[in-house]
Amino acid sequence: MDANGLAPVGVPSVVCAIQAAAVVHATSEQLTLLRRDPGVPLPASALRNADEQSVVGLAAVISAKRQANLTKEQCAEWAVVAAPRYLGRITLTAAVRRFRVDGAWCMTPHIVPHQSQHAVAGVISQLLSVRGPCLGVGAGPGGCAEAAQSAATILDRESVPGVWLVMTGWDREPVLDEQNKLQADVVCHALALGLTPAIASNHLPCLHVRPSYAPAKCSTVAADRAWFSAAEEVAQMLSAKETSSRGTAVLQLADYAWIELPAESDKNAA
Repeated sequence: MDANGLAPVGVPSVVCAIQAAAVVHATSEQLTLLRRDPGVPLPASALRNADEQSVVGLAAVISAKRQANLTKEQCAEWAVVAAPRYLGRITLTAAVRRFRVDGAWCMTPHIVPHQSQHAVAGVISQLLSVRGPCLGVGAGPGGCAEAAQSAATILDRESVPGVWLVMTGWDREPVLDEQNKLQADVVCHALALGLTPAIASNHLPCLHVRPSYAPAKCSTVAADRAWFSAAEEVAQMLSAKETSSRGTAVLQLADYAWIELPAESDKNAA
């Protein structure tokens, strides 16, 4: 590592095969529907107190699993690494307003488990019975970078069969009205990548990450948008919606992370 925190040339990257991918975009109205039905049968109260980012993150993993035909048993020992952005802002804003009017008796104990940084990963782990390591990383802009590095390191060092890499956030950041309601035009986003150790013969898209690289701090969400765009392209490829011929493509996400899409001919041969 040099004085600027950059990895020296030639520092190896961890290569993760992208076994599954999905992106979910949900308005406030769509979030209500996803809370009732994220894609698999759940108890009616399972997501009642969950944060909106937990709801879309869970829905993205369920969608990725379904499209990749991954079973519950295949993913049982996977890890979950989730990077929600500014988790808890909405709920805590409403809670503080209620506290000022009604005092401490109006506060709910559900705030602590559902608005902590680990909440998105915890909801996914519990409701989908994923028993591997489970952690929340990031917190603000640039969280995608921290999540990718954490997921690659776990896959490389912890001997788990796979990692769900989940990233969530609002665009634009919502502001509650006087009735504590969300604006109709805000959208909550989630992406889910199912990562497994790379095998040369499987012809899957691969995520390359240099865990030893120290990314610069980001001040906007612009750096995270590239991850969502890349995940959508990977999801289209994995679901065979993209059929045009091309050579191997590289989606550069940052100096320390990129996705390689195999040549179309290689994918079809697999």
